[in-house]
Amino acid sequence: MVQLEPQRVAPDHPVSRPDFQERPPFFRAKKFSPKNRILLLLAFQNSRITGEVKKPFSSFSVQGRNPGREEGIDPSLDPSLKLSARAQGPTRHRKTRGLNGGMRDVAVPGFLEPWALGLPRLGLRWLESRVFPGRPSARSVLDEIPAIRIALVKSELAAHIYTRPGGSSDLSALVASTPKMFGPTSLLTLFQADFLIVKASNDPECQHWKESFAGDPDPAATQRLYEAHRNLRPLSAPDPRRTQGEVAEDPEGIDWSRYDAVFCHDLALPRRIVERHPRVFWSYWIGETGTPSYKRSYRGPLAGYHCFLNGGSRNWRVRPSLRSHVVEFPYIFQSRRDHLGLGARPASERRGVLLERVTSEKIPAWFSGRTPAGLPLISTAENAAERLSRMHACRYFLQMGPHTFWGNGLQEAVAAGCLALADPATMPNNASLLLPELGPRSWPEAAELLRRLEEEPAWREELQRRQAERAEWLLVRRPLRDWLNRWTCFRKEGRR
Repeated sequence: MVQLEPQRVAPDHPVSRPDFQERPPFFRAKKFSPKNRILLLLAFQNSRITGEVKKPFSSFSVQGRNPGREEGIDPSLDPSLKLSARAQGPTRHRKTRGLNGGMRDVAVPGFLEPWALGLPRLGLRWLESRVFPGRPSARSVLDEIPAIRIALVKSELAAHIYTRPGGSSDLSALVASTPKMFGPTSLLTLFQADFLIVKASNDPECQHWKESFAGDPDPAATQRLYEAHRNLRPLSAPDPRRTQGEVAEDPEGIDWSRYDAVFCHDLALPRRIVERHPRVFWSYWIGETGTPSYKRSYRGPLAGYHCFLNGGSRNWRVRPSLRSHVVEFPYIFQSRRDHLGLGARPASERRGVLLERVTSEKIPAWFSGRTPAGLPLISTAENAAERLSRMHACRYFLQMGPHTFWGNGLQEAVAAGCLALADPATMPNNASLLLPELGPRSWPEAAELLRRLEEEPAWREELQRRQAERAEWLLVRRPLRDWLNRWTCFRKEGRR
């Protein structure tokens, strides 16, 4: 295997809202209207002040059923699935312990979701990690996936995911070629999608990637860095010598009509190609949130496309709310099943704490001495294959401030089987996977929480089950269900 030096990649330009300090209970906040007080009472109809709450809703299991069997996963591959099935227990549970006094997950009727638009942002953030709007159907959306021919496409100037074309047949080599995220692997495993890299287009709608650095002190220098992405190549793969610019195809030479749907990263294909194939359902992500193109996409799809994938995984999909052309569809469209196929270890064999990249640079010198013995702190790696291996071997993922994050790294770690701990202040946007019990706000709290998790394995397994269920629902099942609904409506409109 050939190993190459890490490559320069253009920095992300996250645009996030300023953090709001959480001060529960938020219903004591000033200027809280009577309507919002009523909504709050409805939201907590399943909870009790006594400390007992109803059985938490499960996103992919129902009482008496084995989640591993229902998902088609062999429980022998991951003994934690067996424990999770037993841990469901009776209908009532005692209140979950945690540093923040957390409660069990509560589900409320789905029609309450639009009402949350009237809540203050502090209240909405509090609900995000505690209350679920609506219950998923007991029938799995994964059991009824139609045979759809899908292409996943990016430009040669994009650095986010894979630097070589491929598909589900060589998923390991494809994932190992990424310089950043492991990407929407479930598109490849569920639909056997093709991944394509295309030459950059000069059409105006394909130039929106320049918006992300328009305010830089020297935009020309950043543009040169983006254009150098053509030279990115796999760091470790069967053939790491060819750059993504060399393997990129001319989009005019591809027969797009052989696909039922195309997922594009950053509008990699121009309007003229999209309009030439009206029977194809065109969907797209915008990589940099906060740019004008991202905001305009909420009002209507751009460049003749049909569906905007906002890259989010919010529990409460308000502010902004979703119009009919928008789907809450994360770029980390990954399931536990994908990672088991890529070599994820069972929970019983894991050890160590995987540190988020910035966290590993800011960690205090004394922290390692305060963590439990035999629990090493492991930094992430630049090499994708090594980074994935460490993620599959670690028991925990830790993310601390002072920076804020969109949440891709945390989402990938949870999908890979890690129990994610994060300072809530670092996640002002996609905080849906953060359990209240796993939100240390300081380094001493993080060390104490790790100690307690190691001393109480039953509690740890229960928390991991809850977090894994959230990830399965918010990262895979719900976005897939909503996108399939849009695709079905597209077909019924007579375009196919």
